[in-house]
Amino acid sequence: MTQQTLDFSAASSEPPEIESEPNSSQAENPNAITSEQWQACVDEHWLSELDVAMAQWLVRHTSNAPEVLVWLTALLTRQSGQGHVRLELADLQNNPARYGLDAPVAAQAKHCLSAYSSDALQRLLSLSNAVARAVKSPQPLVLDAGALYWQRAWREECDVAARLNERLATQISTDQVALEQLIDSLFTADASSQDQRAACRLAAQRALSVITGGPGTGKTTTVVRVLAILQSLAERASEPPLRIALAAPTGKAAARLSESIASQVAQLPLSESVIKHIPTEVSTLHRLLGVMSQDNGQRYRHHATNPLALDVLVVDEASMLDLSLMAALMEALPAQARIILLGDKDQLASVEAGAVLADLCCAADHANVCDVTATNSTTAEPSPAHVAQLKQSFRFDAQRGIGKLAHAVRTGAATIAPNNDDYAPEVRRIDTLNTLFAGYDDYWSSVQTGESAEIILKKFDSFRLLCALREGSHGVIAVNQACERYLRKAEKITPFDKPSPWYVGRPVMITRNDYGLRLMNGDIGICLQSPETGELRVAFWDGSEQKIRWLLPSRLPSSETVFAMTVHKSQGSEFTKVAVVLPTTFSPVLSRELIYTALTRARNAVELCIPNAQVWRLAVAAKAQRFSGLQQRLLLNL
Repeated sequence: MTQQTLDFSAASSEPPEIESEPNSSQAENPNAITSEQWQACVDEHWLSELDVAMAQWLVRHTSNAPEVLVWLTALLTRQSGQGHVRLELADLQNNPARYGLDAPVAAQAKHCLSAYSSDALQRLLSLSNAVARAVKSPQPLVLDAGALYWQRAWREECDVAARLNERLATQISTDQVALEQLIDSLFTADASSQDQRAACRLAAQRALSVITGGPGTGKTTTVVRVLAILQSLAERASEPPLRIALAAPTGKAAARLSESIASQVAQLPLSESVIKHIPTEVSTLHRLLGVMSQDNGQRYRHHATNPLALDVLVVDEASMLDLSLMAALMEALPAQARIILLGDKDQLASVEAGAVLADLCCAADHANVCDVTATNSTTAEPSPAHVAQLKQSFRFDAQRGIGKLAHAVRTGAATIAPNNDDYAPEVRRIDTLNTLFAGYDDYWSSVQTGESAEIILKKFDSFRLLCALREGSHGVIAVNQACERYLRKAEKITPFDKPSPWYVGRPVMITRNDYGLRLMNGDIGICLQSPETGELRVAFWDGSEQKIRWLLPSRLPSSETVFAMTVHKSQGSEFTKVAVVLPTTFSPVLSRELIYTALTRARNAVELCIPNAQVWRLAVAAKAQRFSGLQQRLLLNL
């Protein structure tokens, strides 16, 4: 989990760092936390250096920061780094173990917090000049509904909720007869299309709609037909063609959607005048918004005063949308524009703080309107729901293999680690890592026989090792190193230049955006010999130009070897086969959502490396939870 970038109006220009000497507050207050105590928290991995630095920043810049507020600031930063938007004070006091307060190094923090009732704690915080009470102000912290926020996160949550609620309250007048005729022309009449028909009906009549479903349930098929319906309705009403944009959070997800959309549009039984106005090129959200340097305080080119020129926006892989990105997107979207979100609500949430898709789906669920009722009535009123769920998978058989296991994991029923007979032949359990590395044999054969870069990239994307963690003996770093040792021993890796880490066939993943080179975090390239010069170059597939781009290794932004990648990084990707590697001991990062996401990256086969069956049981039993107030703010309007 990456640490969230924290920003608030009262921030110091000095970069925060751990104090090496007691400051004036510590000298005056014998109960203040010493630098030695802070360092112990970091050494024991209870807090990060950023958590501590932000707490110390508060001490330096607040005249009345009681010790309990200092601890809360560190914990709030810790929560932000773990994907939560806020720190819920009642939960903190009722479930201290959830926050690591049972660790010996946290004894002082636990003692300090236990000295206050929930009401007394809130009264104390409200007296600090560092804490605002749910009003826009320069204070860095906000106390709202019994939860502590960083001001920026609170402001983004309020803004996103307000803009979403405006659209949730908006129903769009539609020619019902024409709508049903178009739906009938685009779908078969059998029961298998009823969910998709209902989703089209919903999206045609709402300013905001969510189409959710697992892999292979037809989300892309459905949204292509939604766009065809919207353009056809505009044409029939003699209105100008709708301005439509397609976007996804990552380059990989955008590339996959581009390919899928293009093949779907070509099959539509509609006139050329409609088809030509359905876009097939998908942008990343950052490119759509236009990332800028923040020298002028503006992060994106498009915002409230320079909105996107759009009538319809489709966002794929919306489970990856974090709160901050959603806030920027909603600000840049014109008031009259529809937004359609596609995603799997059961997948992992975003890496950064927030879980926007899950909050939208849960809000609908709590309002008892989550499922869309299919109806062929031409006089049907728009459903009060904003969520359409596609339930039938056309990729996985729910009674066998990957589909059966994914369902059992998603519902928490697969607490017993699977044996090879349980989900055969698609799912196989193994106990040693080396067995997994053979999954790259076909890829290495292509590298060694000098096939084209395009073929090599496609073969590399047919298999992937997915790890739950980065660190540890079964984490990404160690597994990548073990894979390279295995390949060297098998004489498949031949060093091109011994002092260099680069060799023919080395796969690398970009870990930092470089807009000049048009490389995004998550893009994958393969180091190969240039067909023109014979020198080492890294080959990337350029989806927009449909060709290979060759770049010098020295020109690449930050990158790393990627035989193995985290499950989080695999979101938005799809492979023919995956190998899922679990750690030897349980980690709070593990959850049923992580296991489900890993399993459903595969189309045909899954290998599971489960060195400890207890880890599997605990992971499937653990349901991921993101703390935010967005769901409650949405429920107010449902």
